[in-house]
Amino acid sequence: MKQILCCPVSYTHLQQRLLEIVDSLEAPIIPLVDGIIVVPLISTLDTSRMQAIEQRILQAISLQRSRLVILELTGVASIDTHIANQLIRLGQAIQLIGARTILTGMPSNIASLLVKLGADLSMIESYASIQDVLEEHFQAHQ
Repeated sequence: MKQILCCPVSYTHLQQRLLEIVDSLEAPIIPLVDGIIVVPLISTLDTSRMQAIEQRILQAISLQRSRLVILELTGVASIDTHIANQLIRLGQAIQLIGARTILTGMPSNIASLLVKLGADLSMIESYASIQDVLEEHFQAHQ
């Protein structure tokens, strides 16, 4: 059976594009309402993923003029101290560009690690769920 190729395929370009798609699906940035974005984090977080996530979030805040970023952690099983520190620095960077950070769905092991690190979490709020955040937000704006 003969195969006919109509045009050459750049596998390097195709591979790069597929990696970009996977990256965007690993931590999608979801606009909820005007000024609020949600970023559900899932699976294992490593240094390179956290750096990519940070870059995408900071860019989205600027482009969408977001004032509130909700990082949903329910899908994260565990993190190490390095990733915990990156998460804290992400909250600081978000604050520096004028938005607030809220963590939701935080597993108890991650909460314990953040406390054990003695990190300054004063710039990051925490709620049990996204629903709790939205209820408070809409009550405050009525």
